[in-house]
Formats: sequence, structure tokens, C-alpha cells
Amino acid sequence: MLETIVGCAVQLSGSDSGIVYEFDEVAQTFQARAWHRITAEHLAIVRAEPIRFGEGAVGRAGAIREPVQVADIADERQFVAPQTRALLAREGLRSLLAIPLVREQRVLGGLVILRRELGAFSPDVVATLQTFAAQSVLAIQNARLFSEIEDKSRQLQQASEHKSQFVASMSHELRTPLNAILGLTEMMVTNAARFGTEKAQEPLQRVNRAGTHLLGLINQVLDLSKIEAGKLELNPQTVQLTPLINEIIGTAGQLAEQNKNRLVVDAWSPVSISRVATRPASAGCRPSWQQSGLGSCANSFPPPLTLACSSILPIRPVPNSRRRMWRRPHAQAGCR
Repeated sequence: MLETIVGCAVQLSGSDSGIVYEFDEVAQTFQARAWHRITAEHLAIVRAEPIRFGEGAVGRAGAIREPVQVADIADERQFVAPQTRALLAREGLRSLLAIPLVREQRVLGGLVILRRELGAFSPDVVATLQTFAAQSVLAIQNARLFSEIEDKSRQLQQASEHKSQFVASMSHELRTPLNAILGLTEMMVTNAARFGTEKAQEPLQRVNRAGTHLLGLINQVLDLSKIEAGKLELNPQTVQLTPLINEIIGTAGQLAEQNKNRLVVDAWSPVSISRVATRPASAGCRPSWQQSGLGSCANSFPPPLTLACSSILPIRPVPNSRRRMWRRPHAQAGCR
């Protein structure tokens, strides 16, 4: 875009060459970004020793926010960068015009047009080049925005990687004490007579089931890193729904009772076997998201409320309930 602008500016102004500079606010220098018919030696000089703010024609134009003309480059009283004056004279360039690239009083760069003809540029040429300078401002600003977006994207990618590492680390740290709790409750249930925990056997079983459910959630969190790495594989398994429904009722039922709600099961007996896609069996995954959804529904509404669970676990309205909950067609377990 900038190359096209400077090329058209040179052509329409009847000049011989041109260059677009971008202003570096940190270094307070003008950096060459696009050019037309500029020699390699000229580029090497301005890159090795960038023009400073207020120096030369382009630096002066940026400082006063107005075009600066040099009618005679050989005249040492004119605003010509000292590092380029001798070179421009050797190349036969006699005059130049510098237009500042300004947006909302902020200097973004400069457009410099050079020609072999001695003398000042006409007002029409100056006005035309100012129009092209305005286009250059938009192009430079868009390039800066694109660069900032790329930089932000890299930062977000790094943050996502750090997040994945943190989640994986914390998930492993959580599994260790949770496995200890599960092992202890299982031992107390299995050896109830030895430990004298016969009366607490059913609550201990609920604790064990809830802990197993939590362990499954932690394993699912670990799967996030596998998903990002593209290594997660699905493993179709046959699941018996009857024990799953009983487990859901055992856990979510208490939550409903605490809020004076009621959770009932509306299912055929026996419930048919369903085939679902889960994580690899070695990871110990089980379809437990329905339990979380029903638990949230059971405890999210003021009493009295009755929730009904069918064999495919949709939530549907119960006659004579004070609140009605509607489900969309084919909705699975969850609160609608």
C-alpha cells in the first residue's frame, strides 16, 4: 500500500524519487518504510543512521506539522539531513518536498519527494502530496493496528499455554488427596464391622460416590490440555442407565430436599442400555454431566418445585406444580 502511494506521488508531482518514513516515538527517529526509485546506497545511509525528530526536511516537517520545501539541496542553509546531503548532490537531486504524516496532532511519519529540477514545488503539487500523505497515514495506522493484533494474539497464546500448564498441575495436585479420601471411605464401607461404622455405611457410600464424581470432573479438566494438543480420543462404551439414575437421585435428591423441592424418577423398568462416547476407559471416565445438571436444577429454584426425570433424563413440567419447566425437543439432562 505505501509503495503504491509513494509511487503515485512521484508520478503525479513529476518528481524522480520518493520515500515514506514512519516515526518511532520511542527512539524519536524516522524509519524508512517504503520508497520509489531510491538507490540502495541512499537506503543504507538512512537505515544505518535514521533521521532524528527535528532534523532535516522530514524531521522539521514533523516538528512543525507543516510541509517543508528545500529549493536547493546544495544550499547548506536549507533543512537537509547532514548524512544524506552529499549523497543527494552526487545523485543529481536538486530539490525536495517533505510532507508530515499527522493524525490528531500525532506524528506518524513523513513523505519525502525528490527531483532533479532546481526550485520550489508549485502549490498544486503540494496540495496533491498532502492528499497522498493523508492516505499514507491511514495505511501506517492500519499496519500498526495489525501488528498490535498479532502481538496480542501471541500474548493470548502464551497465556493459554500457561493456563493449561496450571490447570494440569492443579488437577494432579487435587487428585492425590481426593484418592486418599476415596480409599479411606471405601475401606470404612468394606470393613464397617471392624471400624464400627455400620450405621454410617450409607452416608459413607454417598461420600464415596460424590468423591468419585469429583474425580471424574478433575479428569475431564485434564482433558482440556489433551483437546488443545489434539490428542483426545473418544471411546464408545455401553452404559447401564439404571445405576446411573439411582446415583443421580441419591446425590441430587438431598440437594432438592434441602431447598424443599422434590426429585422423582419417571422411567420404564428396566431402563434400556445406551451407547455413549466417552474418554478412554483407562482414564476412569463415566457419563456424569447429567448429575451436575440435575443437581443445579434441584437447588436453583425456590420451593415448592417438583422435577421429573425420564429414562433419557430430560427435565419436563409436572402437573399441578407451582412452577413449570419447559424442555426443548430432544433436550438431554439439564435445566431448561
